[in-house]
Amino acid sequence: MKNIRHSATGLSIAVILGTVGLTGCADTTISPAAPTGVSAQVSVTAAPLTVIEPEETLNDGQIVGIAAAVNEAEVAAGKLALSRATTTSVRQFAEHMVTAHTSIDRQLLSLAGSEGIELKESNVCKKLKNETATEGDTLASMSGAQFDRAYVTAQLKGHEDVLALLDTKLLPSAHSAALKAVLLETRTKVVEHIRMAKEAQASMGM
Repeated sequence: MKNIRHSATGLSIAVILGTVGLTGCADTTISPAAPTGVSAQVSVTAAPLTVIEPEETLNDGQIVGIAAAVNEAEVAAGKLALSRATTTSVRQFAEHMVTAHTSIDRQLLSLAGSEGIELKESNVCKKLKNETATEGDTLASMSGAQFDRAYVTAQLKGHEDVLALLDTKLLPSAHSAALKAVLLETRTKVVEHIRMAKEAQASMGM
C-alpha cells in the first residue's frame, strides 16, 4: 500500500485527470445515464475531461490504487484547509472532506485486503503525487479569502472530474462485484460532495 501513499497538501484533480492517461495505479460532459445500480437521486452531469487513451486495460488493483490516491489527496487538502480557511462554511466543508474520504479510503483498502486485490503503482499515481504536491504548494502560499475561494474551486472541479472518472473508467472496468458496490457507494458520496462544494461557493458569493 505504500506505493500509493503520498503527502500532497493540496488537490487539483481537474489538472491531474486532464493531463494524464486514465490508466490505473499499477506498475466529458457526461450525458449518458448513471451506471446500473445508481439511483436517480444521485444523477449528476460531470464536467468534461481531456481523456487520453489508456495505456492498458484497468484491473481491480489499479482501480483501488487510483481511488486510494485520490482519497489521500482529498484528506491532505482538507487538513490544509482546516489550518488555513477563514470562512466557517469552508472549514465545515473541509472537515467533512477529511472525515468522508478517510472513511472511503479505509473501506476500499479493507475491501482490497479481503478480496486479495494487490495495489500497484503506475504513471498515473506518480502524476497524482506530483500534481497534488504542486497544487498544495500553490494553496499553501495563499491565505484568507483567496485561499478559501481557491480551495473550494479546486474541490468542485476535482470532484466533478472524479465523478467522470468513476462513470467512464472505474465502474465499467471493475471485475469484483464487491469492488463495484463500493465504487457505487463512493459515487453517491462524490455527488454529495459536489453539492456541498457548490453551497460553500454560494456562501462566499461565488
